[in-house]
Amino acid sequence: MARAAVGLAEIRATLGDFEDIPFEGHTISGEELRTGFSQITGRKLRLSMFPWLMMKMLSPVWGLAREMQEMRYLWETPHSLNGARMQQLLPKFEATNQQDILKAVVAG
Repeated sequence: MARAAVGLAEIRATLGDFEDIPFEGHTISGEELRTGFSQITGRKLRLSMFPWLMMKMLSPVWGLAREMQEMRYLWETPHSLNGARMQQLLPKFEATNQQDILKAVVAG
């Protein structure tokens, strides 16, 4: 993502004041994350339930709990972003493979 930001910064003079340039490829569901880490570590990993009820109860007094509830669907639903605009602007850009990112996370 940093390389993409640098590439876009280098051409910022050609961009409009407010442009929507989604970064395709780094959307991942909880199940995809579990599967990826299981493959890398060679261990069967389990997902535990997130305390959504607690987040709901805390939301009146804790803004982060409200925001997490609002974004809950991203954890539970496979999704993607359309990177066509970024590909148009940065045709030579290649995103890091998701598996390589997960490996780097495990390596610490």
